[in-house]
Amino acid sequence: MIASSAFVFPRDRLFARLDGALRASLALVVASDGSGKSTAVREYLTARAIGSVWIDLAGNQVHPAALLHALAAAFGDLAPAMRSSVAIAAQRLASGEERAPAVAWACEHLAAVTTTVVLDNVQALNDAPEAVALVRDLIEATTPRLRWVLIGSDASSFPVAGWLATGVTELPIDGEDLRVDVVELRTAVEAAGVHMNDAALVRLHRATGGWPLGLAFALTGGRFDESLTPDTLYDGLVEAALAARDQPSQDALFSTALLGRFDAATLAQLAVDPAATVRELLQLGFAYAVGATGYAYFEPYRDRLIARIAQERSPRSTALFERAADVLESAGRWSDAIAIRLRTGDPIAIARSLDARGFRALDLGEVAPVREALAAVPDDEIAHHPIALGMKAALASLDERFDVAEAWFRMAIDAAEGEVRRQIVLRYGLDLVRRDRADVIELLEGEASRADDEGDTAALWALLGTAYVSRHRTDDAQAAAARALTRLDRVRDAGLRSRILHQTSYVALSSLDYSSARDLATRALEAADAAYEYDVAARACSVLFNVAILADDDVPAGRHALAKLDEAGRKAGSPALRVYATMNAYALEVDAGDVAAIERLDDELRRLQIFLTPMTSESLLPAQALRAAWDGRFDHAYELLAPSADKLFDDDRKAYRWAEIAVYAAASGRRSESAGAIRRSRDLVRRIDPNDRLALRSRAYLAIAEILLAHDGRARSAIADLRNLTRKAGPRFTALVDAVRGLYARWTSGWHGEPSLAEALEALERYDLGGVGRFLGALPLPLTDRARSGLLSDTEKAVLGMIAAGSTSKEIAADLGRSPQTIDVHVRSICKKLGCSGRRQAVAFALREGLIDERRRPARSSLR
Repeated sequence: MIASSAFVFPRDRLFARLDGALRASLALVVASDGSGKSTAVREYLTARAIGSVWIDLAGNQVHPAALLHALAAAFGDLAPAMRSSVAIAAQRLASGEERAPAVAWACEHLAAVTTTVVLDNVQALNDAPEAVALVRDLIEATTPRLRWVLIGSDASSFPVAGWLATGVTELPIDGEDLRVDVVELRTAVEAAGVHMNDAALVRLHRATGGWPLGLAFALTGGRFDESLTPDTLYDGLVEAALAARDQPSQDALFSTALLGRFDAATLAQLAVDPAATVRELLQLGFAYAVGATGYAYFEPYRDRLIARIAQERSPRSTALFERAADVLESAGRWSDAIAIRLRTGDPIAIARSLDARGFRALDLGEVAPVREALAAVPDDEIAHHPIALGMKAALASLDERFDVAEAWFRMAIDAAEGEVRRQIVLRYGLDLVRRDRADVIELLEGEASRADDEGDTAALWALLGTAYVSRHRTDDAQAAAARALTRLDRVRDAGLRSRILHQTSYVALSSLDYSSARDLATRALEAADAAYEYDVAARACSVLFNVAILADDDVPAGRHALAKLDEAGRKAGSPALRVYATMNAYALEVDAGDVAAIERLDDELRRLQIFLTPMTSESLLPAQALRAAWDGRFDHAYELLAPSADKLFDDDRKAYRWAEIAVYAAASGRRSESAGAIRRSRDLVRRIDPNDRLALRSRAYLAIAEILLAHDGRARSAIADLRNLTRKAGPRFTALVDAVRGLYARWTSGWHGEPSLAEALEALERYDLGGVGRFLGALPLPLTDRARSGLLSDTEKAVLGMIAAGSTSKEIAADLGRSPQTIDVHVRSICKKLGCSGRRQAVAFALREGLIDERRRPARSSLR
């Protein structure tokens, strides 16, 4: 029998070669199976005291999602948040989404980590191009901070030539480097006290080709001839180990092989002596140490032992598989347990395992093993397992097969009772809420009322609150949120608590209860951070952002919330959350006019462009319109926004959008379109809280539109109302109102007194409204005669033409269907806008500026 420590071959030559290879960002170790690649690298890392994480790709880790899980597990001690937050990133990969978000997620968690990452058995990825691409992207994104070592019998699926050409890697360590030479063999033989003459030593070396394991086998008394291959040697060693043991000892060996990785606590669950088992496996050379307390099998031995068990197909082998699967499940290694259960093909055991894991498997991103497990259970059997059926429904929804998903959800609910039923209803409810289905309310109301005295219903009431919000049932939403909070102390799961707190904060925000929204979102953020629930943390930050902007008018606090949201989005691996953060930051900085920040965010938006949806793109329109207005492109600004107002959800947002449209329409000379937008906005403003931030800003923009339309009376009245509102609205809104007042003074009279428009626009910059100030400064002020003539409304132009034709106010009134007094008001307005002292001067002005062609002045009779 061979002991791993029987012969130690000098490896100075190999280690020097590895030293050189690891001076690059990536080292390749490529040689045939059984050449001792993995063992040599482990010995090297130990000898050089190089910290490392080791990922063995042999087995089932060929899907990108499984590979991401393996990466997170390997970095568990160095980056625990990575292990806890891998679910979303892995789930997106399993659903076929792009790799870039997953790579960004990994880089975010590994930003502070410096170590060596070893990928063993990379040949397992040869038939998995997406997994190869993920590894390639990870390597290129993290070097040189992380050093990578790729070990395998074949690395042809990787871009080795490109890496060599760019200096990412050196020439691979190959079989020749790994072989023991004659000098090294002699040194090892002498150190072990074995007597062998030079001729015999040379013959042995020639027969083995310097293969380390073959040499060790021969030197410890085993036979060796030139026909012996790695496969036959591994087979012989496994058979020898089994032959030397009775059945209980064999079963212990088989069980440890099924586990693959283990520690003393795991071995104790197998009812074996942990210390004796570990000692024996190390002596056999079947296993190696992982970290301070863990151990793992060398794959060649593990594969052969598992194959031997599977060949028997006896009650004994079934019992071994079931016991190992049970131990793996209890250790939290559900995917590994399912892989073992799939070997036995027992649909009942697989279905029970699905029931036991429940929806948590999907939440943790274990989509691929769930699909495999469900495929192995016949429909007639899965009908008896409501949770498994619900998981099948959830996967169908993930695949956008919504009709099928609904049918399976309903079947699962009908077959379930008690807590199991509530879990399925909650999952189905989440699915319906995300799709904005109105019938979710009936589903959740019925279940919450049915189960309220039976147990934990906080999650049901919290979700119901968000459903009420989408249907504008504010009172019901608040009542549901209150019920959820009174039941929160029954919830023990930290992640679920954070989700309930976020959902209730969302209800409070929608109800304009900003104080409660801030408090609940802060608690949700703290709970989510502690539980590594980064998706929930990001959503809590979105509530805090809205409170900062809509309630507190605090732009720095809003920026801080968005920065936290973006960080949480990166850690969650969610591009949608990052898009939300970036778009809102973009809108803030366009409002502020911070060109450097805008350029940075432009770059970020370009990088995120592939993830933008029509809905999220719609949110960018106001900022894009404002930027167009900086350059006087008011037509473009209007065309960007005009189709968008009716697509918005809330009345306050619609009111503000229509007010923006009114301003850009007026600035571009679209008088009727502006007037229509003003009416739409005013109707909406009447329905909402007058102190709402968007309502206040809507009123300010409506005043600007009235100024541009030269509706003098309406503009003066609007400005008076705005000044009254400033008493409670804070300094930012006051600065905006001062700018509107300054604009009115310049527009109507050219007056530069108090408030000075230039000073007011400068004040806007101090309150993060410099972008708005830049837009106001770009408006075409009537400084010339031609510009002043543009202030006249269509009615005023008609009145001026009739005056030029010699009509009196009484005659004009009769023609236009107005009173003579109204016509006199129009005449005074015309004179004021044109800077004229009376009718005669106004007519002369109009003739000079071409407003009236004297040769074509109509006779009074032609106007009738």
